[in-house]
Amino acid sequence: KWGESPSQQAIHAATARVAEQLRGQLMLSSARNQYILEQVESHVASVLQRQHQFGSLGMLVPLAAELAFGMAPAAQLPDEAAPLSAFSLNSISGRTVRLRGKVDRIDVDLASGAIAVIDYKTRGGTLDLGRVIHGLSLQLLTYLLVLQANGKALTGRSLDPIAAFY
Repeated sequence: KWGESPSQQAIHAATARVAEQLRGQLMLSSARNQYILEQVESHVASVLQRQHQFGSLGMLVPLAAELAFGMAPAAQLPDEAAPLSAFSLNSISGRTVRLRGKVDRIDVDLASGAIAVIDYKTRGGTLDLGRVIHGLSLQLLTYLLVLQANGKALTGRSLDPIAAFY
């Protein structure tokens, strides 16, 4: 399941590898860039610690990351799983709306079929429940519907949405 939380040394090594891949040695060449890299490393460590704490509390385990739905096969990278079909909704006027997207992270309890989605935001912000209630912010709820509709294809069983997180 979740095992031990990643060590600071492992996080540092991973951050250094990413920095080198992104910009060669340029990312590490100036004091300013080194400071930025240290800040990124600190944020990564914080996120991993919170994710580990969250995961250790329950039976949910990571199922997939960047899971596409409604995308053409050419839009997928070679090592990604085949995309799920588009999620279709019928409008009041009788037209069909096909939704597509990518779910950042999906956690599941395979024994019960409980499923949670996590949407990683690169900018600050919170989920405004009022916007959800009034139908103005439906991204996370749409992800849950997509996963519920495709449970058998993903896990071989039906799935029950239990949570969505920003």
